[in-house]
Amino acid sequence: MIVRVALLASLLLLLTACVAFEHAPVETLQCDPALAGRWESTRGEPHKHDIVVTAACDMQWPENDGAVYSTTLRGFELEGAHYLVFTPEAVSRLMSMDDALIRQAPEGSVLLARYRVDSNEVVLWIADAEMMLQGIAAKKLAGRKIGDKVAYLEGSHDEVATLLRNSGDTIFRSDKDGVLHFRRSTTEGTP
Repeated sequence: MIVRVALLASLLLLLTACVAFEHAPVETLQCDPALAGRWESTRGEPHKHDIVVTAACDMQWPENDGAVYSTTLRGFELEGAHYLVFTPEAVSRLMSMDDALIRQAPEGSVLLARYRVDSNEVVLWIADAEMMLQGIAAKKLAGRKIGDKVAYLEGSHDEVATLLRNSGDTIFRSDKDGVLHFRRSTTEGTP
């Protein structure tokens, strides 16, 4: 999950709802070195400043007030698909949501972003909240609606992994071309 938290945050800004998962589908999250570099927004919600990700997946996210938010990107690969995992607190900070998501998403839950790195470009997708809410309402998915913005999917690591294996392409492809696109302007360690 992958260009960085900045990418996910920008993605989530575009949506009116989010999907929180009770658990990530894996117990151990890892760093994807393919995310290292300086990234500029090329399509989707543009970010005014480049986002920098080190080889150790430490991300520097410039904020509008001149401050820099630092976080570490962690994710996983599941059957060839790459995902980033974020806490509600990280998403709230990146989205400047005044903690609205933190108050709605249950403690310990995570938000996922699916991504693809092609050479020097990254494309990001987020889960289709409307589809998840419909699945919950139809009792096809275990979970509940929280407030007006959050679909909360319940399940163990294994159950979330099974959901992603069986339906990940559908869940994360509501916009088949991706919601956000970034281009690497430099590799990590270069000016």
